[in-house]
Amino acid sequence: MSRSEALRARLEVELLEDRVVLSVLRIGAWNTANRPNSAEHEAAFKTVIQAIGNEVVQGTAKRLDILAVSETDTTSANILDDLFNQVYGTTSYTVTISAAGPGGDRTGFVYDTSTVSLLSSVTISGTFQHPVLRGQFRPVGTSGSADFYVYSIHLKSGATSSDATTRANEAAQIRTDADALGNGVNIIYVGDFNMHGSHEGAWTHMVAAGNGQASDAANAPGNWRSNSAFVSLHTQATTDMDDRFDLHFITGELLDGVGLDYVSGSFRAFGNNGTHGLDQPITAGTGAAPAVLNALVTFSDHLPVVADYRFNGSSGPAQVLFNEIYVDPPSTDDNREYVEIRSLNPSMTLTGYWLLEIDGDSDNPGVVDNAQNLSSLATGSNGLLLLGQNYATSHPWGSAVPAATTRANLSGGTMENGAITFLLVRNFTGSVNQDLDSNNDGVLDVTPWSEIVDSVAWTDGTAGDRVYTSTVLTLSGGAPHAATRFASNNTANSAAAWYYGRITGTGTTTTYDPAGSSANLPSGAVITPGASNYAPAPPPTKFFVVDTTSDSTYRYQANGTLNGSSPLASGNGQPRGIAADAAGTALWVIDANFTVYKYDTAGNLLGQWTASGLNTPEGIATDGSNIWIVDRGTDRVYYYAGGAAWTSGTRSAMSSFALVSGNTNPMGITTDGVSLWVVNSATTDRVYKYTTSGTHLGNWAIDPANSNPTGITIDPTNVNHIWIVDTTTDSVYQYNNAAGLTSGSLTASVVWALNSANGSPQGIADPPPLGGFAASITPMPFAAPPLARGQLPAPVADRVFQTVLDQLPQSRNWNLTSLGADWKTVIDHFALSATDVSSAQLSGTGPDTGRGERTEGGLGREARAERLPQARASFDRLAAWRRQAVVDWLAEQSLNW
Repeated sequence: MSRSEALRARLEVELLEDRVVLSVLRIGAWNTANRPNSAEHEAAFKTVIQAIGNEVVQGTAKRLDILAVSETDTTSANILDDLFNQVYGTTSYTVTISAAGPGGDRTGFVYDTSTVSLLSSVTISGTFQHPVLRGQFRPVGTSGSADFYVYSIHLKSGATSSDATTRANEAAQIRTDADALGNGVNIIYVGDFNMHGSHEGAWTHMVAAGNGQASDAANAPGNWRSNSAFVSLHTQATTDMDDRFDLHFITGELLDGVGLDYVSGSFRAFGNNGTHGLDQPITAGTGAAPAVLNALVTFSDHLPVVADYRFNGSSGPAQVLFNEIYVDPPSTDDNREYVEIRSLNPSMTLTGYWLLEIDGDSDNPGVVDNAQNLSSLATGSNGLLLLGQNYATSHPWGSAVPAATTRANLSGGTMENGAITFLLVRNFTGSVNQDLDSNNDGVLDVTPWSEIVDSVAWTDGTAGDRVYTSTVLTLSGGAPHAATRFASNNTANSAAAWYYGRITGTGTTTTYDPAGSSANLPSGAVITPGASNYAPAPPPTKFFVVDTTSDSTYRYQANGTLNGSSPLASGNGQPRGIAADAAGTALWVIDANFTVYKYDTAGNLLGQWTASGLNTPEGIATDGSNIWIVDRGTDRVYYYAGGAAWTSGTRSAMSSFALVSGNTNPMGITTDGVSLWVVNSATTDRVYKYTTSGTHLGNWAIDPANSNPTGITIDPTNVNHIWIVDTTTDSVYQYNNAAGLTSGSLTASVVWALNSANGSPQGIADPPPLGGFAASITPMPFAAPPLARGQLPAPVADRVFQTVLDQLPQSRNWNLTSLGADWKTVIDHFALSATDVSSAQLSGTGPDTGRGERTEGGLGREARAERLPQARASFDRLAAWRRQAVVDWLAEQSLNW
């Protein structure tokens, strides 16, 4: 395909996304054994077809769009067509069948003309025991790019080698016909293949390379016959289940994420969940209601096989959902009642969609109270449609409803307060006041729609109440006033997607009563008419863990709950460690290629620089101004003064120090700006503590279960606990009160597992969850009694000092206008940048170097290099003096913390 052709095809698909009103096609195949041919068969068939249409699979309840039938005849096929229309309360089903085969039987399709059009129907040429019918279908509302072919197949039966050879020859002829359709064609091969396993030649021909190359939708090769490993896939015989004869084969075009695609995991042998046991009747299992299982046995010796196919390759949620429903305001029912619908695509026209309200009260169950055609409406630019009494002209909610929300009248006005089922369906053909449950048994006798897109129901607990969906919201003490979909849950037909309960107060109050609501009610939950549903602020991110397989950073709450993840920048592969500043505003990731990448905490790249002189970097640490990198290849720690601010270039370490003997194979490093902690992976894994200048302070053994540590972190605002991430157990180990430990061993106090996607952790960082401290450091003279000099709590002092450093440019030309006079006083009197100190120290001018020396002309290169360790130590002393000076000055200002 040329580039222009590919672009045109892609544009065609993108345009169709706005035009296709169908979200799912449900396609089945069934060897109907030349039935129905009696009233008993007809009743059984209706029971099964109704149950298939009501079955919720991955959030979708959908009547069959196409049923490929084998072993049928003209009379039986026409009866099937009539029964479909009866069951689904429509006239849209029709049938087409093949020419008769040598044995007189036929294959065919019963299909729903409201959802698919049959473009062609061909009995393919060749030598077959039973005819093979090929149908070309087009989903309604599309112009060709979503076309697909279905082959209705019935291969030769029998267990002899000759029978297997005949099946192989028949499969080869089917493939010849399919390959001639050309490349890039959606093809579904369904029916009774009569194979005993994937060792047969028929299987080999079906999966062979070529235009029509197929794969088993169930992905279950093997020897199926009388094999308990495949009991959940057996389809024959219904009284003695032991064979897998009925299959769906699909071409790769139905797996490519473009146009029409197979919904992964949706294939099923209907009624079979594997609970009946090998060689037992299907009625011994629990794969469907007993009445449905009995009907399966009555109608045929095969089970139908069903699979779902979704547009645009998504196996995700439906495109339109119930979002919030308010049915019973406190005191009088009035125009505060509403139904809110949300589309996942903004400004979506709801062609073919209907809102149904089905009464469930014991005196009138199954009657359609309201049926509103939504086809003339579209959701707003925010995806919301708010339906209420006279809402097209006015509503009681005022400015709470954004202008972006579409408002429209709810037909029927007020709603039932007791037992009620809300259905959002496609292609409704019934009517208001129609009784869909004539015998009041809670099972719909007719379902005059093509698809249940979403549903929700409840009762008030009265005996005899009925609901007509499995999405039931149960509340003790009566029916809920309102129900709200979780803002992050787009699963259709799922009770878990909702919280619900009673509304407190009067008038336009919106608050849920925690004492009269579902147990999963979020704290502070309110209804939000016409606006995005209430979503409590997520707990802050406590930890960042970088992963080397997914090349992503994962965000975790303090209890280990995943907050989300962000991919690393292009080129940032093989990450080896991660660090965060104390302000919680930036992250640094070191990779195996010696590059340090700087990100904000949302995962946006701020810049990168190359650290020269490394061999095998394994961890990175920062105090918000400087960077330390631990190297496994050299067993050294490298110090990059001012490195936290760098976003480009190649940089050399200002200094380095060797790890002590035993601290080999270092895997992670962390710092509070005064001390460094390094974890290694050895025979006994240990944490080693150093000063920032390299003095070893001691070490201790970690939990034996923490056997493959790859990263270490502390809380820079409260240096107490230590956390270590482990790549073998994919867990984080918390060591309480470990920061001061310099000997012995420690068992982890808390262990929590990483998210399953975070399977190759290589580093962990712990910024404070407060999102930065600058806003809190506002001088407020005389707001509190003065603190004694030096008495400001150490964590607060560290935070203040670090904030001062973070706000200073690396030069003497301070720009402090925005910081205010008090800050200027602090900086002018006490602050000195790292650049100033290192320059002064190495030149021999400036503050005391710690040796009491000054020189007139400075030092030569060798002399300066020799003096580097002393200069570094002096700088550390100066930094400590500067911090204490800042602390003392702040204490004198009586700041309110």
